[in-house]
This record gives sequence, structure tokens and C-alpha cells, in this order.
Amino acid sequence: MHQGMSRIAWIAAAVAGLLAVLSPAKADDAPQMGCFSDGDYVFLHGGITYQYFVDQGEKPVQCTPDAVKLGLELAEDAVKASCEPTPTALCDEKKHYVQQIHDVYGPLLQQAQAEPATGSQASNAAPAAGPTAAATTSTDNGDTDQSVNVKSRTTIKWVQASLQQLGYDVGKADGAVGRRTATAIRKYEKDNGMPSTGKVTVALVTSLKQRTGQP
Repeated sequence: MHQGMSRIAWIAAAVAGLLAVLSPAKADDAPQMGCFSDGDYVFLHGGITYQYFVDQGEKPVQCTPDAVKLGLELAEDAVKASCEPTPTALCDEKKHYVQQIHDVYGPLLQQAQAEPATGSQASNAAPAAGPTAAATTSTDNGDTDQSVNVKSRTTIKWVQASLQQLGYDVGKADGAVGRRTATAIRKYEKDNGMPSTGKVTVALVTSLKQRTGQP
């Protein structure tokens, strides 16, 4: 009887140990994604990039509809790059990330689609050759300009491409003002005697147009 009870106890302990091993694995299946802020913008990151920010001690912040929408657009761009015309090894991984964004942030995506585009998600309708038009945009010094929307993704991508053309490292021209883009802007502003903001402003766009000879 004692030997039988010991055997049952051993089996129970083995099962408990197995469950303890399997439980963390199930937890690891949870999507590793979240939003971080650089002080001006909120960005959605996932996978290795998400872990990088966590390892750097960055604290995730609450995601905004615009941040999730931009994150989805960038993820869908990555799918096109890795799956067309010839699928690469990253194709399925990128598709999975897109699906995770839909699964985790579905309500925020619906909210972003229901609201007028604002911030970094403003209209992408302008041609890639120049900044997006806007009704009225204010600069930091109170001036206004009737032709530039400094918050639109198209304008930000144009600024990034222009800075890159002039030798300033912005990383990837993805329409998001991250740390590298902000650093490049500050360096450009310093080199050209402008107030250091690290932001996309009408003054910056005007200066870049002059420096690159674009209308």
C-alpha cells in the first residue's frame, strides 16, 4: 500500500513538473508587441524590435489608433517587400505579424478607420515628389503655411528622403519620426543655423526645398 501511494505521488509530481515546463512555453506564444514614445510620437513595435526597446529599459506606453494604423501600414509594406515578386524566408513571418496586429489591436484599428486622419497618419494623397498639402499648418514660431501638412506620412517620408539626399542618416524613410530621424533633423538644423527642434516643421520643409532645389 505504501509503495502504491509512493508511485501515485511520483506520477503526480511528474505531471506537475511537466505542466510547469509547458506553462512558460504557452506564455511565450503571446504576441511580443507594444507601443513606445519618443516624446513626440507613439510607435508600434513587435518581435525583435519590441524586445530591443524593452532591453534598453524603455517602458511601453498606451497605443493610440494612429500608432497602430501606421504600424500596420509599415508591416504591410514589409510583407510586400518580402513576398513580392519572389517570396523570401521572411514572408510568412511578416504576414504573421500583420495578422497579430489585427488580432491584438482590432478595436484601435476600427477607431482609426472611423476617425479623420490626424497626426502622422494624415492624408497620403499627395505625390511622392513633395510634401502633402494641408488647409493650414502652424510652425513653432506661430507662422502659418497654406501648402504643407507637416504631420502627414507623405511629408515626413519626403523630409527623410531629402535629408538622406543631403547626407544625413535618417535610417529608413518610412514616414515615422523616430530617434534617428529626429537626430538627423537636429543636425541639419544646427548646420543651417536653425533652432534645434528635431521635428518636421514648415521651416524645415522650406529649407530642404531650397537646399535640394525642389519646388
